[in-house]
Amino acid sequence: MGLSPQKVKIFTALFMLSMLLSCTEKNDNVVYENIVSEGTIDATFAWLNEEENLPKANYMPVFYDYYKKLLDEDNLVRAAHVLEVI
Repeated sequence: MGLSPQKVKIFTALFMLSMLLSCTEKNDNVVYENIVSEGTIDATFAWLNEEENLPKANYMPVFYDYYKKLLDEDNLVRAAHVLEVI
């Protein structure tokens, strides 16, 4: 006594429906905190933030030097904010 073809079709349809519903994109309400740097924005940060400077050959060397300087000064909040720019 096996399953009738009609029951197999119903089971398959329900299985496919459950798979489809479980694979849909879930919208988790994630809120990211925007870290505002303390104090004023210095000239290097402002330069890195300008989009027209991104394709320039010296952009990455300026970024690396500036980022390393912030890390050496243990200014981790501002260093993290610089990472948001690039």
